[in-house]
Parts: sequence; structure tokens; C-alpha cells
Amino acid sequence: MIRKTYIFFILLFLTACNAGEQGKIDQEPQVVKRDGEPAIYTIDRNDDEMNKAIEKARKSLSFFKAAILNPKNTYNNFSLKVKFVENGETEHIWLSEVIYSKGNYSGIVNNDPEYISGIKYGDVIKIDPTTISDWMYLEGDVMRGGFTTRVLFRTMSKKEKEEFLLTNGIIIDEKEI
Repeated sequence: MIRKTYIFFILLFLTACNAGEQGKIDQEPQVVKRDGEPAIYTIDRNDDEMNKAIEKARKSLSFFKAAILNPKNTYNNFSLKVKFVENGETEHIWLSEVIYSKGNYSGIVNNDPEYISGIKYGDVIKIDPTTISDWMYLEGDVMRGGFTTRVLFRTMSKKEKEEFLLTNGIIIDEKEI
């Protein structure tokens, strides 16, 4: 399996932990940079904006399901962000190459987790729907879904946003779904 490092959903995953006392995204997220791996953006687990994004993703999962079951030829890179909990640590990780079969989602862990040791890059995971914290796919180069990614994107400086979009060759527009 080849890592598709040019695709943005591999570049971002969220670790929800107690990073601060206030639940506001206007606080700069803590960023853990790793050689050869995506950066980890750490957000307070009580962050209102991030929790609203997760709730929005969960409530709109039917749009993702409809798209994956009946994809247009421009749809690609179906991904789900899944919450993993292990020994008191919580990590939200994007899974790629998601499929829906016989009423279940499954996908591939596409980067090495930082805090969770029970899974690793390349593992195929059957997804418990109650652990889904976000979804997205690309329509051509335009992101659909990606609610938590949109929250993180809004925290980036203009230069970071430009670099992110250029590096990943994607468009984040106002149309979420």
C-alpha cells in the first residue's frame, strides 16, 4: 500500500485531550510535528466549536453513506475520522479507502498513531458507527464534509492555509455537503 501524502485527509488528524482550560477554538491548537508523519492538532475535549463539528458530522453521516453507495465519477478519497480510546488516551484518526458493505464501514489506518498503540499504519479497521467523529470525501478537488478539518483550517494563518491548500491540491469552499 502506498501512502498518499499529497491528500489532505492523511495530513490531519485530531487528538482530543485536555489541552487547555477553556473550550474555545480561538485558542491556538497545540501542534505536534513528526518527521514523515502528519502533524497532530490537539484541541481541548470541551471545545464547543470542535464538539459542534463532530455533532454535525454524526448527524449528516447519511450524506456520506449515500455518496459512498452511489458515487458520481468525480467522488474520491472517502474517509472517516474515528475515535480510539486506550488506557485513558483518546485519539481521533482518519481512516482512508473507506468502504460500506453489509451495513458496516471499514477503512485503513493511514498514518501512525501517536498515543494509541493497539493500531498501526496499514491496519484494516471495522468501524463502530458510534465512534465516528467526522467524514469526508472529495468531489473532484473540493472537500465535502470534513467538519473538524474546517474548524482546524480556520485556526491557520493565511500563509498556513495557502500552503495547506497548495500542498494538498484541494479546495475548501463554503458548501460543506
